[in-house]
Amino acid sequence: MKMLRIALFLFAAVAAGQAVAQSCSGGTQVKNTGQANALGTLLAGKTVCASLGSEQWHEYHGAGAGGGALIDYKQGPNSKSDPSTQVGTWAVSGTGAGTQVTYNYGGGGTFSYTVHEVGGKYNFCGPRVIANARLVNGNSGCGQ
Repeated sequence: MKMLRIALFLFAAVAAGQAVAQSCSGGTQVKNTGQANALGTLLAGKTVCASLGSEQWHEYHGAGAGGGALIDYKQGPNSKSDPSTQVGTWAVSGTGAGTQVTYNYGGGGTFSYTVHEVGGKYNFCGPRVIANARLVNGNSGCGQ
């Protein structure tokens, strides 16, 4: 019985690893080429709607295609009880497979991700894999 549990655990670990590998590799990565900033253009002016476990992100990517302010939508910019606030900055760097977005949350840390388009949604692959993120135009809620 113990061997069966170990075998099932290893199978689950391999399957999870393959799912991560499929979502974070291959021809789906949003890559900058030469002077074109594809990743910055994709993110600028949009709210990323994502979740991982109990964590949720509704973060607006302000300023230009190279980066700028990162705004947590919260209850919206007009809310009196929980208005949108800047939580950090974002910046795009690199070209080709080295293209990445870096989020700087000040004392909360700095995290870099490659971004992969999968069926109209996006996977942010870095210290953790944040899968199935949606992009919404403007500084708006995610409707979740």
